[in-house]
Amino acid sequence: LLGTLGMSLQRRPQAEVQALHKPAFQLLLGLARHRTSRCSEALAPSEAHTPEVAGARGAARAVEAALSDAFVHLTVQLTEQQFRPLFLRLQAWAFPADETDVVPARALAFFRVIAGAQAKLQSLFGAYFALALPHARRVLASATPPPAAAAAAAAAAAAAPASASKKKRKRLSEGGAAALPCSATDAALLHAALGFVTRGLQHDGRRAAPIA
Repeated sequence: LLGTLGMSLQRRPQAEVQALHKPAFQLLLGLARHRTSRCSEALAPSEAHTPEVAGARGAARAVEAALSDAFVHLTVQLTEQQFRPLFLRLQAWAFPADETDVVPARALAFFRVIAGAQAKLQSLFGAYFALALPHARRVLASATPPPAAAAAAAAAAAAAPASASKKKRKRLSEGGAAALPCSATDAALLHAALGFVTRGLQHDGRRAAPIA
């Protein structure tokens, strides 16, 4: 379905895509919701190395890649006035204003779906990079150990006997970060958010080739 939608958006005249951009985006958003609800087994803890989990992860990534491709084909056909409300809707779904904590599955889908458009538009994506950057910072900040944990780890390393090996001291000093639970979802989300920030900084100030 996503492959067919992507090819249709790519091959149809721009005027037709623009006339149908709202229902097309609604379909993409519905499929993104489906991915986060029905492919949740792909987000199992990393220690669950089973064929079923590996297959589900692969299926989820395939859905995300197809969503990203279709989103690119839609994006390059739209005007700024047409695209901006769609991006804001996607962002509001991924990061609800009434949620104080990041919803990992939604945030992961968001960064992976927009990755293709960000890479394609480069500096033309700058305004949207700025809109989503605070959310990426929240995700990346969650990987930093809390001050209390970091201080405790540093104190433990300092209190280690002089005879302790360098390897042991390093393990103790990193205890704050190592003690934080990290699921496969969390790791993938950190990677996706970091990729988003890296691409945004690389393309900042560049002049991209005209699109569509």
